[in-house]
Amino acid sequence: VQAKCFGAMNYWDDDIDITLDDCTKLDELWQNGQDVAQVYPHLRKQEYHREASNQVFEGRLVTPNLILLKGSICCHWFKLKTIAQCESGLRPEPEDISGIDIECMRPAHLATTLKAEPDAKVASGWQDYDFSQGSIDDVMFGPTKMQLMPEPILSKYILARYGKRDACSYPFASGQEEPISNSARDDNLPEERKYLPTIREYSMDDAMEMWYTPKAKRESWLRQARNNGPQKLTQEFPNLDRVEIDNEMSETGCTIHNRTLKVIGFNAQRGANWFQFANLMESEHPDVIILNGMDVGMARSGNAHNTRRLAHALKMNYAFGVEYVELTRGTKEEQQATAGKRNALGLHGNAILTKCFIGNDAIIIRDPIDSDVFSNESDEIRLGGRMGLFARIKDGESHYVIGSVHQLTETKTNRASIQTYISKPVKGLLGTIVQGGFSRTTCQWIGLHNIDNPKHVNFPASCGTKPDLGSRREDNICANMQVIGEDQVIAPCYESEMISDHGIVSVLLHSK
Repeated sequence: VQAKCFGAMNYWDDDIDITLDDCTKLDELWQNGQDVAQVYPHLRKQEYHREASNQVFEGRLVTPNLILLKGSICCHWFKLKTIAQCESGLRPEPEDISGIDIECMRPAHLATTLKAEPDAKVASGWQDYDFSQGSIDDVMFGPTKMQLMPEPILSKYILARYGKRDACSYPFASGQEEPISNSARDDNLPEERKYLPTIREYSMDDAMEMWYTPKAKRESWLRQARNNGPQKLTQEFPNLDRVEIDNEMSETGCTIHNRTLKVIGFNAQRGANWFQFANLMESEHPDVIILNGMDVGMARSGNAHNTRRLAHALKMNYAFGVEYVELTRGTKEEQQATAGKRNALGLHGNAILTKCFIGNDAIIIRDPIDSDVFSNESDEIRLGGRMGLFARIKDGESHYVIGSVHQLTETKTNRASIQTYISKPVKGLLGTIVQGGFSRTTCQWIGLHNIDNPKHVNFPASCGTKPDLGSRREDNICANMQVIGEDQVIAPCYESEMISDHGIVSVLLHSK
């Protein structure tokens, strides 16, 4: 279900389950295992041993780093966990024993699979197809891929096994809408769970709290699209101009030295390739990353919070603002590619990442919804409007104003709003940097300078044997700071894979 609907592990699930056809050799491995306590006397026994009236798990050391647990009474299956897991003491629930669950089809005395499992495989046609020469679908699963049964068979299986007609309604019970509960928020989790990487990295709790709207409401907006004005519908969306900020990702704090900072700008085109982009950034060491085109809860990009995933990977704080509320699953091609899936939140917007503290006065300056993105003839129907996200990043007593702008119209109202924010009497302003997809006249309109070279093209970029950065400059940088050297354009290629058709722009700036 996770791979089919979301393309990745989800934050509400915390383990992996494996079913083996034959566990004979696994049982032999456990029988010949060592006493864990003799080799690792410092480990707490409850990390690898459980003895209660309803369940028993006994762990044995099967390699220097792996413990294999064998269950009985209620739980006739194995668990596999690492010594590092035991030493961390982090468990999905305080009363649980973490690890990979391994169930067995054979031999009979180890068989644990419920009758519902083989019955569902027969009823759905899974079993017959499994032994045929039919093709298997490759789907993205986090940074890797996995194989799935074809969509019709998988949907029939999920219906037979779990009673779900809408498999992608997770995490909303069995296809029914439920109110969002605060019970899953970090503040209410057991202490151990607060720091689990799966929770920190994938959580959409804050985004859900701010922007969740029931499926029925979104479908109502979509039906009304041809009758009511888009601006009226846009005004109904909750907290459209609120900015999501997380200042708990950075582990080192602000790293700007001598008032010199490296700024990266990137149109990430949905942000689905955040993992590849994060790897490219490891050698760049940016102080600030300014992003256009980031999805949150869109089926086309894995139904994930791609800004948060990227921030977690780079250990950077982030601010995210909504540009569009997507009422469909994207373009016609994207809708076809995500047939049978559903948007979890359906958001698309801009973001700012930095290791510095992000001030709580971040704002969004927005155009009214433009007709070309809410056209009755358009395949992609959305609310919202072109926008700019502006925030202050703080370096001790000093700060910088950072803007992530996407095609904001050059009106007097927008200009006044931007200049009011920049010139706000806040002590210690060292400079202003604005980056994004906008006209080269925008810098002067804001009151800043174009600091990039228009000959340094970045669109449309392509990858291959020899990367091509395109024929024109699409993403520009404005600032009132001194440029050190020249701006650079980095090919958007990770191991020859193209992660966007926009080149990544980079500049080193110094506060005068």
